[in-house]
Amino acid sequence: MDFGNGGSKVTGTGAITYFPTNTTDSKGDLYDPTYKKLITGSSTNFFEVKHLQGTPYTDIVVTCTLDYNEPSGQEAFDTGTSDETFVFDELGLKTNEGLLLTHVIFNPIQKALNRLIEVVYTLRIQMS
Repeated sequence: MDFGNGGSKVTGTGAITYFPTNTTDSKGDLYDPTYKKLITGSSTNFFEVKHLQGTPYTDIVVTCTLDYNEPSGQEAFDTGTSDETFVFDELGLKTNEGLLLTHVIFNPIQKALNRLIEVVYTLRIQMS
């Protein structure tokens, strides 16, 4: 799972402009990738494949946890400023080869040493 900080722009008055996702280009990427977390199959970073028989879809549920001590170089406390490297506002799932599968833009959130972040992301694949 890749995290970035280029998916939105916050004005001095707090107004947020969200940029469009990069989901139409086969070589698309996050606007500004700043941290990558490999989903290893540990107790806090794993994926599950869920399929309900009789439905035309399968869900892949990815759980990714950024622990208190990661990424290295983060601020000690969340300060609320939007210009820090680890103020995330976009994430994407990538293949082992680095191809972007999904890209999501969201309200900026700062990752600091005093904050653990857990992302539970569901990707639904439907047969047509």
